[in-house]
Amino acid sequence: METWLESILILLALVLSITSASISIWLYISMKRQPPASMGSSARYKRSRHSKRYMVFRIYRIKGEINFEDLDKCFKYYFTEQLGIIENAEKSLKLIRYNAQSGVGIVRIVSTDIYKTVFAISRLRKCGDSVIIVMPIKITGTLRRAIKRAHEYDDRYGVAQRSA
Repeated sequence: METWLESILILLALVLSITSASISIWLYISMKRQPPASMGSSARYKRSRHSKRYMVFRIYRIKGEINFEDLDKCFKYYFTEQLGIIENAEKSLKLIRYNAQSGVGIVRIVSTDIYKTVFAISRLRKCGDSVIIVMPIKITGTLRRAIKRAHEYDDRYGVAQRSA
């Protein structure tokens, strides 16, 4: 291989590493920040600390097939592996729905862990023998809205995959 091409590839790898490290540090710092004291003083506008949110996602399968149980195990295992949270994985992450034909699913997450969960799940690339890419689509506040959005994407991607 040409030396100029090798140097370009090395430079590209260095830029990707620095970018990944800076994003990780930024996420860590933003998770550690505490809300201002003025927000917590009013009992009238106080929200529950752990409200539920629902993330609609789509899985692009590169190789292999995945069923609901395998995907649930992969999500929880990868979530605990990436973030080091052992006791909180069952409470923080739950697979609600997954359509294997269209690849669209819904995950329930806790509002305090939204960014951590999206970061961890979107980095998942292998589940069992399958090679996958997980793409978060939408985060909603209610399950009804998440199911509505998932049905829209089921109709859109389910038909396209059947005709291909």
